[in-house]
Amino acid sequence: MTQIDNLSKKILDDAQVEKEKILIEAQKEKEKILNKAKEEAKKIIESFKNKEELVYKETFNNTFQYKESLLKQELLNKKKESIETLLSLVKDSLKNLDENGFKEYFKKSLEIENITGGEFIIGKKEKRVDEKYILKEFEEKFKRSSIEPDFETGVKIVQGKTVYTISPEDEFEFKYDDLYLKVNKKLFD
Repeated sequence: MTQIDNLSKKILDDAQVEKEKILIEAQKEKEKILNKAKEEAKKIIESFKNKEELVYKETFNNTFQYKESLLKQELLNKKKESIETLLSLVKDSLKNLDENGFKEYFKKSLEIENITGGEFIIGKKEKRVDEKYILKEFEEKFKRSSIEPDFETGVKIVQGKTVYTISPEDEFEFKYDDLYLKVNKKLFD
């Protein structure tokens, strides 16, 4: 898991740098939009000099608030895009997890879920772990299931009536919304 932690830290550091760039760019864009909005508001005020002061203020405020809301929406879109890009990088790194990284993840998952035995099914396209490894490493506490896999990657362990899916990709998808919120809070709060 150290590789994943290091990779996560690097990705978070890269995202922090990207966040700073986005915020600087957004600040410049904000100033540009606000200046333009002020100029437009001044033109409107000049053209209606003979009207009441209330009309001037309302027009200025409405124009300013409209431009400000556009800027906020643009900033939110940039934040969303940054988070989605970051999570996409994490997902790609999990898909490309090497054999040792997957085996470490597999062992840790067995420990966390307290899985001590049962039948295993290896995904159709899973290349990072094989039957020999599972049988040798876990002293034959597990045996190969006769069920054909109906999934691509990872390993499923059947222990009694409980089926455990051990797949970093599936776990990522399961936790995507929580990760999205945590990254958002970490980067933008």
